[in-house]
Amino acid sequence: MTLVSNGEISIGGSTANRSINLELGRSATATSNLNETALRSLAGVTTPGSTISMSDFYGKSNVSYSAALNNYNAGTYNIDLYRGIYASSGSPFAIVGVTLYSDGTARYFYGDTNTATTNFTSFTWKTGGGSTGDYYGRFTVSSGTPNDSSSASDTDLLLSTTREWKCKAQAPYTNSDDYYEVIGTLIIKNPSGTTLVSKTIIMSASATSGTPP
Repeated sequence: MTLVSNGEISIGGSTANRSINLELGRSATATSNLNETALRSLAGVTTPGSTISMSDFYGKSNVSYSAALNNYNAGTYNIDLYRGIYASSGSPFAIVGVTLYSDGTARYFYGDTNTATTNFTSFTWKTGGGSTGDYYGRFTVSSGTPNDSSSASDTDLLLSTTREWKCKAQAPYTNSDDYYEVIGTLIIKNPSGTTLVSKTIIMSASATSGTPP
């Protein structure tokens, strides 16, 4: 749990996000004082003799939050995903994307008309404490718009629910083609809104029908 960022806060008390004792794993009525090492560490005021106040505890947590986003392109250290497909006729599609699952795992994936959804790679995004509901995911768009029923962009989304951002290209008919690209920043934040990790993500897909690529 993270202490509130404003309003009433106290050393004791039984309200989880307003009680310093409870945040430290102590009983609500435990005897504690502001100059204790544990309280100073939680507040981030560790210099001996420095002034500490209740407001120093706003937004602080006794849990160590951390998250990771694997690099997919080792050369650029960005997440660079591409899938293309050609078909002699019809309306083929190609798709790439990223999923942050609510169990703390993640994937970068692709698929197309002839290929079921397949992972480029999978990994664990939640590498720290707390529950997945303490973390937020955000895809901030630089160019294009995630499509094919993606999660909302430019919005902090709780990761207690699986979130997914996708890029899909589909040739509309025989003798046609489509190319779609999305560029943005994928971010994971802690309960206070502090960025834990961020990566540039480039998603692009192409689909061609009838005209050889």
